[in-house]
Amino acid sequence: MTGEDAGQPGRPDRIVTGPVRSSERRCRKRLDPDTVRTLPDGTDVIVDLSEWPLPLGLEKVFGSAAPVALEIGPGKGEFILEMAKANPGMGFLAVEYKRTRVERIGGRVVRAGVTNVRLTWSDARILVTDCLPPASLVAVYMNFPDPWPKRRHRRRRLAQAPFLESLARVVVPGGTFTLGTDVEDYATQVVGALELAGTWENVFGRARIVDRIEGYGTTHFERRFREQGVAIHFLRYRRL
Repeated sequence: MTGEDAGQPGRPDRIVTGPVRSSERRCRKRLDPDTVRTLPDGTDVIVDLSEWPLPLGLEKVFGSAAPVALEIGPGKGEFILEMAKANPGMGFLAVEYKRTRVERIGGRVVRAGVTNVRLTWSDARILVTDCLPPASLVAVYMNFPDPWPKRRHRRRRLAQAPFLESLARVVVPGGTFTLGTDVEDYATQVVGALELAGTWENVFGRARIVDRIEGYGTTHFERRFREQGVAIHFLRYRRL
């Protein structure tokens, strides 16, 4: 089982605040200009939400009308880079709580020359609830979120009913939500919430959880856990 350190890469679970009017204020947290990383054509790979009108226009963010996927908690950036390289016709947005991690991943994106990745620094709940327009995403990935394994802390888990309701708002019909975790209890909790929601259907069959997904990118956590012989639990639901 993993620890409950909220500071682990890929495990965002905190709320941030900032100035501006109510529905927008929590989306806006200015990045230090020195953290912005640019592609050779001058495009910023980091989206500073304080500089964009809300809801966020993803077509302008990516410079195209390509379908967009969101990763919540990109860790070291390996998953989103792998997925972006394998799917050049899509845009990939990652949201990370800590600015320093965004800075590091941004550098990796630029060095890799990947043009279809954007990063933003925010709380995932705030981004999804207040900053993204309805039906704007074709996929959402949540890889190894903080499991908060102690029973008294489970209310802090990110993937709970209120957040999943917000995801349903921003995912297009036919779009998917995928979660991977090493904590079986977390996986079954999320499956239970999604089955009750009435807005999602399990891609693999009612309430099914699988140990891997063909063609799905890998993360530092998954590699480490598999090397240790830890069981991995994946679920994927389609928006109705």
